[in-house]
Amino acid sequence: MWSVDNEKTVNYDYSKSHYSKILIRPLTRSVIPISLASSLLWPEPFDKKILIIGPRYESDYFLARGYGFAKSNISLVDHFSYSRLITVGDAHQLNFENNSFDVVIASWILVYSKNQQQLLSELRRVIKPKTGLAIITGDHSLSPHNPIPNYGTNSGYVFDSANIKKYWPMRDDDFLIQWPSHTPVIGGTAQVIVAIQKSSDQ
Repeated sequence: MWSVDNEKTVNYDYSKSHYSKILIRPLTRSVIPISLASSLLWPEPFDKKILIIGPRYESDYFLARGYGFAKSNISLVDHFSYSRLITVGDAHQLNFENNSFDVVIASWILVYSKNQQQLLSELRRVIKPKTGLAIITGDHSLSPHNPIPNYGTNSGYVFDSANIKKYWPMRDDDFLIQWPSHTPVIGGTAQVIVAIQKSSDQ
């Protein structure tokens, strides 16, 4: 769940159920966006600040370290956590100042939100103008063919690049990458990748 306010969030317990079944696949959600962030910030990601929303596991922290981000420049936020490396917080109201990060990673989080516009506005608010990147990933096979999948009947989940662009708060920002794929490529990895650069501080 992504907000303490039930009006904003669709609640699932699938992450917790993974713990009870000892079925953990820690790298599938963020490998692509973190490696993409490292590539887009090449050749020097070491001085860049990265925020990872919804990491679920601290493996995302070590993955970011492996792709060149410095330990002190990595922040992780999730609604619940077993790890001191991950801050418990709400993606709809991030506890960071404006223009704090060079890149924000958001993998499979829009599905949890009942207020996608507010969530995307928060992503944009915390990235730096002109250089800041938001990298959002998800599974296009759930949309638009099945706008209300089995994640929850109230989710209203529509996840493709056109929907992200529709709800993104500033139309003048640069959509560097828009990759919708109607056919699953690799199970458990992103079928939609959107990379957005903040054009100004407005």
